[in-house]
Amino acid sequence: NKERAEKFLRPLFHIFVPEKYKHKLKSSFGDFYQGINLLLKNKIAIAKATLFSFIAWWIVSLQYYLLTKAIRIEINYFILFMILPSIILVEILPISFSGIGTRDVALIWFFSFVGLGKDTAVALSLTILMFSYIYSLAGLVLWIKNPIKL
Repeated sequence: NKERAEKFLRPLFHIFVPEKYKHKLKSSFGDFYQGINLLLKNKIAIAKATLFSFIAWWIVSLQYYLLTKAIRIEINYFILFMILPSIILVEILPISFSGIGTRDVALIWFFSFVGLGKDTAVALSLTILMFSYIYSLAGLVLWIKNPIKL
């Protein structure tokens, strides 16, 4: 609800947003809700977005599962599929560099419930870190070859 969001965010907006960004943020807020209204009118777009999100999530979880198999961690795919949202959420918190530490602790905590040790959790965490840098380097190469003009 746009009105409720405005009422809730207004005090935060006035306190935390620097004056030079207020105009741009106000227009972005309006654009966001305009886009939401357009999306809600288009049920096919919602269905496609849901389908593509599910496919993307399945690919990410399959990637993590293959990483566990590559380093010989025996974990049920369904269990990994269920804990990954929390792991990824903790990983992207802006309190660490590349999720180092936060991802480790989250994996240690979740793995303790399924009988896997700390060393196993840290091994998976380091493998995830290594592969995320490899993917990032691939993206950097593509960016250098064909940069997007901003």
